[in-house]
Amino acid sequence: MAQNSNHDLLAVAYVLQPHHLHGEVSVLHVVPDLLSFEDLMVGSDLYLRSPGGETRPCSCESLRPHKNRWLVKLSGIDSRNLAEELRGFELCMYRRNLPELPEDWFWEADLEGCRVLDDVLGEIGVVKGLDTSSAQTRLVVADAEERKFRIPWVDAFFPEVRLDDGIIHSSLPEGILEWDG
Repeated sequence: MAQNSNHDLLAVAYVLQPHHLHGEVSVLHVVPDLLSFEDLMVGSDLYLRSPGGETRPCSCESLRPHKNRWLVKLSGIDSRNLAEELRGFELCMYRRNLPELPEDWFWEADLEGCRVLDDVLGEIGVVKGLDTSSAQTRLVVADAEERKFRIPWVDAFFPEVRLDDGIIHSSLPEGILEWDG
């Protein structure tokens, strides 16, 4: 089974940095594209999870798109200094409060820890997460030496995902694997 598939508290966004002076934070969402991030956030029970794993409840007072990110105003965060303290935190929701995803759609936490096996290249590595920072979502995979690769997360490259076995089968075109550095 995938390493994190049994976790009930799932990250829906990563806090990147403060935005201006009144406590807004810039976040990178990791919600599958078929869901509205805005609809998911408004009125939901949210939790902030620190890099050390501590959690605390919070709520979203407002949010708005900004470039390829979202600007979120969280309750009780009213200054740039308080917003700065949230850098590196995750915004999370309980799985039971998230909508059921259609077949062939996955939460990032369910993919993390899965082994990527390619038809030609053999084992490529282990999934570390998804990179949604550009127009094309990419699967982040680390090899045995912890070198990371970002591979476009498209059906043609990943024809089979078996979460129960913790395996993602790939069929990658030659030359697509370039080390991120």
